[in-house]
Amino acid sequence: FRSMKVSIIVPVYNAEKYLDRCVESIIKQTEEDIEILLIDDDSTDSSGRMCEEWAKKDSRIRVFHIENIGVSNARNQGIKNSNSPYIMFVDSDDWIKKDMVECLLKNIEESKSQAVFCNYITVRDGEETPCEGILEYKVYQSDEVAKIISNMFGGGRYYSSIWRGIYKREIIENRNICFQNLQFAEDLVFNLEYLLNCSRVKIIKDELYYYRVNGTSALQSLKNNVDEIQKVPYEIYSLITKYNCLEKYSAEMLSELSLTVKRLFDINNKYSNFKVNAANFRKWNFKEIEKYSNNDRISKMYFQRKWIKLYVYLWIEKIKNHIHRE
Repeated sequence: FRSMKVSIIVPVYNAEKYLDRCVESIIKQTEEDIEILLIDDDSTDSSGRMCEEWAKKDSRIRVFHIENIGVSNARNQGIKNSNSPYIMFVDSDDWIKKDMVECLLKNIEESKSQAVFCNYITVRDGEETPCEGILEYKVYQSDEVAKIISNMFGGGRYYSSIWRGIYKREIIENRNICFQNLQFAEDLVFNLEYLLNCSRVKIIKDELYYYRVNGTSALQSLKNNVDEIQKVPYEIYSLITKYNCLEKYSAEMLSELSLTVKRLFDINNKYSNFKVNAANFRKWNFKEIEKYSNNDRISKMYFQRKWIKLYVYLWIEKIKNHIHRE
């Protein structure tokens, strides 16, 4: 295959309802020098057949049918089989503006950045809502990249989504960056490691991606698998220790830990017996970051093993938030 400028990787699993709109938005891009990799993750609906039909219509499309291990594996297979210097990701239930690839490619080449992130539009029940602009639109250099990384933690996560960016293949390959086997926040972990290897990243104002919110979120689907949610802070912890920046991102690490505790509380409270799963809290042992916990109330209670106090505090916070919303 001739090397194209950009490889666009689309993991596909039971997406027959949305796939046509997604693929059509990609093949109609103003930047035509692209390859499209449709990774069929062993779909049980007509998605696999639809992928093959699209490949017959456009020679730039390649289809891979793989064993259903999860979206992380599908994206890794896409990276492995891609041939371009730049890589993008699109989810099969979303779609992109016709100039997205051209815009991101132009910005990453002209600014000599290692990644470029754009804004996006959330689509929920047919209503479109532009994302909130949080950081300044510019090129972030050297230590400034830390501002983007910090923004990813503790629920902010405005730059943790991989589908709003364009990446350099050489960084992914040279640093052996891949998607971890997670059912939740796998894109956050990928972006974290990628950005830890960047010294020049650009953020642009253009709203180029349409992100569709479906009825069931990844978090809801994990209601009976709290182990998956607990994996996220472990993965983050292992990365920031691997790159020797625990001291630099200790506050963010604690923020992520607090968010995880809140999520487990909400899920256990809604779907199961909190007492049954509370024991999972006690398995965590982040000794290295305990010294940073003084500024974070939830992590402080966690590290001090004040389970009842933590439980009551989370309940009070839940009630306060409910009153505030009303």
